[in-house]
Amino acid sequence: MSLALKSSCVTFFNEADRNTLMTTPRITDRVADFIISSRPFMDYEDLGLGKTIQVIAFLTHLKSQQIFGPHLIVVPSSTIENWLSEFANWSPGMKIITYYGSIADRRQLRHMAADRNVCSFCLFHLLEQKISLCNVLFV
Repeated sequence: MSLALKSSCVTFFNEADRNTLMTTPRITDRVADFIISSRPFMDYEDLGLGKTIQVIAFLTHLKSQQIFGPHLIVVPSSTIENWLSEFANWSPGMKIITYYGSIADRRQLRHMAADRNVCSFCLFHLLEQKISLCNVLFV
């Protein structure tokens, strides 16, 4: 993540008011209260501190501001299913592609990246496919 984008994310979570945080019907009081109570926002590394929900809330906010993506999320392969579950729970309208699976599965998914809001990759597959993804403009 570029320093400018990271700064923008931190600013968003530190300064957004409650109404701005509640960008979809599913991201309501509970998430807004959590983000506000977590201030100042930090780049947490421990488990269970709400990083996934904060990222989903931020991406949902971007979508509400007509910034549709695609946005790139790189996660450990062991957490991909959890990310999909959390997106389904907190932002079900988000169009997601998960670049994961067999070589044949990934080959079929390559052309779909530009039409999604979020593209999720594990680091190994991202490095493996860096050349074939060069034509995708990630936001």
